Amino acid sequence: MINYREDEVTAQGINLLREMYRNEENENITNKIKSIVELYKQSNNKTLVFAYKSFINVVKKKNEKNINKQNINHQSGEIDEIDENESIDSVSTSTSCDDVNMFVVKKTPTKEEKEAKRLEGRKRIKENKFSKNKKRVPGKKGKKKSQSKKKLFSYRQRKKQ
Repeated sequence: MINYREDEVTAQGINLLREMYRNEENENITNKIKSIVELYKQSNNKTLVFAYKSFINVVKKKNEKNINKQNINHQSGEIDEIDENESIDSVSTSTSCDDVNMFVVKKTPTKEEKEAKRLEGRKRIKENKFSKNKKRVPGKKGKKKSQSKKKLFSYRQRKKQ
């Protein structure tokens, strides 16, 4: 922490609060988290502004999920009773593991996939090799003029002898 700037550390703290808010179901805790993050609303620092905006986006998504869940419950006939005093922000839902994209597991390719990819690459190389529209590189084909002149000169001298 010694080598980091203060604004970077606070931005990381806001990011941690964002993850806590996303996974939290208790209304009191979510309200406290909101009040803490609101302190950085008027900040002039870019990193803090970015962290605050990302937190606000999570709040909006969570609210949309709550509204969608309420609509589904009302349509299916199961009406959840919500106090009129409570705002939509305070209604909490349980988040599934699919919603949290914090850790991404990379899939290792199988032998068949590797073999298919290799064959596809070889096929592409062959197509490029035998295509007639490819560009000619003048330096690659033939020999340099100086080398050809030397050979010609040496051939003429041998012929004279």
